[in-house]
Amino acid sequence: MTRPNRISQNTGSLYFAQFIQYLIPLAVLPYLSRVLGPEVFGLVIFSQAYAYFLSVFIEYGFNLSGTRSIAIVKNQSGLRAHKALGITGAQLILAIIIFPTALIAGVFVPFFGDNLVYLWFSAILAVTLGLRNYWYFWGTERLVLPSMVVIGSGLLYAVGIIFLVESPSDGWKVLALQVVASVFAYTILYNMMFRETGTSNFSIKEVRTAFSEGWELFVSGLAVSLYSRANIFLLGFFAGISQVGFFGASDKVIRAVNRLSYPIGKVFFPKIIQAMDEDKPDLFQQMFRRLFWSLTTAGILVTAGLYASAPWLIPFLFGSEFAEAVSVFRIFVFALPLLIIGYLLGDHWVIPKGRDVLFRKVTLAAGLFSVISLIILAMQFGVYGAAVSVILTEFVAIAGFWILLKNDRPKLFG
Repeated sequence: MTRPNRISQNTGSLYFAQFIQYLIPLAVLPYLSRVLGPEVFGLVIFSQAYAYFLSVFIEYGFNLSGTRSIAIVKNQSGLRAHKALGITGAQLILAIIIFPTALIAGVFVPFFGDNLVYLWFSAILAVTLGLRNYWYFWGTERLVLPSMVVIGSGLLYAVGIIFLVESPSDGWKVLALQVVASVFAYTILYNMMFRETGTSNFSIKEVRTAFSEGWELFVSGLAVSLYSRANIFLLGFFAGISQVGFFGASDKVIRAVNRLSYPIGKVFFPKIIQAMDEDKPDLFQQMFRRLFWSLTTAGILVTAGLYASAPWLIPFLFGSEFAEAVSVFRIFVFALPLLIIGYLLGDHWVIPKGRDVLFRKVTLAAGLFSVISLIILAMQFGVYGAAVSVILTEFVAIAGFWILLKNDRPKLFG
């Protein structure tokens, strides 16, 4: 297969998979929000946020560092196997540490005291999410079959929701079904990977290398999660569970739309890595600029459409009980183009150039700003303050990248 055909096929399969992944939650949300109501829906959102935040400690930045490592040696089967097994070993070690830690820490978390079943499934979900091995398939640029597996797991989740979640008392089943769907998908994907790598190439040395190569990006990913995943969790300390539900409803829609920018980014990430590795700065710059302007323009247009449609979109998706979420959503929606710009600057300019330390500095600053601003604004303005905090944090991250990259060669723009 020629390179243009592979890019087109990978882009098409990823967009199809991403569209289905986007469609399934949105198709299920109207049912879930109406069946569970704002309080239980908020508890589910809060539990998912806890799981997503903890999964960062297991994923350890391998979605980026692992993809980069595999992309560099993708045509060397022996080295590729060593790298893949080293990363997998590192993830397993982290999972063994994080699971009991999650249970112990969860006892002190609000809303879990009387809902221990949510805590248990949050901890299990954190492990299943953290053990994802997408990095292997992104690095080897073979995305069609994995995309189909992901779609299958999404459909399994949706069918389970419709048939098993019938009342507010079934809220914990949402988490359980996510676990089942994740186990289904990753069992298949790991089997596919192990068929190519085997297991005899495992070495402790490669595990240490994986930890070393992923450290800077792990710290950065942890910082990013403070303002992309942990904000719902932190809001739970300062607002009622219904308010968490309103914020979470807006967050789910915006981040689902934002994820539509990921497929083309993931397809071009290995190409950008190779351009830098082969010392082709002009090609690297050209690919980045096209990616930047196309996705940013699309993000601005979609933002305008979502803002205008909010008064009917939110009640349609979540029901009349979520009417208060319309105002929250109209604030939150301005974060969409900022999320896209930050994603492109960080993942497709800074990381391919090996500027992991710079990435860490910017994301740490933004993460700390997010925590401080959310606490201050949420205490004063509740869920509306939390939405403003998201926008301000994205501005801080973009400004940090822009200032530190202004003298980069090749130049971002100009």
